[in-house]
Amino acid sequence: MDKAQRINCLREMEVFCYRLCYTLLRSEEMAHEAAMETLLRIWRDDRFFNSGADQAKLLKRQASEVCLASFPHRKKTHTIA
Repeated sequence: MDKAQRINCLREMEVFCYRLCYTLLRSEEMAHEAAMETLLRIWRDDRFFNSGADQAKLLKRQASEVCLASFPHRKKTHTIA
């Protein structure tokens, strides 16, 4: 797959990726950053662009890893008594 095809493929997955990150993080800013990082990781992963790849599954896995890694940096919004 050439560069232009990869870009088009990622553009098709961009909104799905952001929604997934937002669902996990509940923060627009953090979801935006996590989605960008996820798409960069996907860009470098040749498995994602193979014809037989389950792209949604690979994207979910990458997004989950990125979102989980961002939790230590998350601001405290409330405390549990």
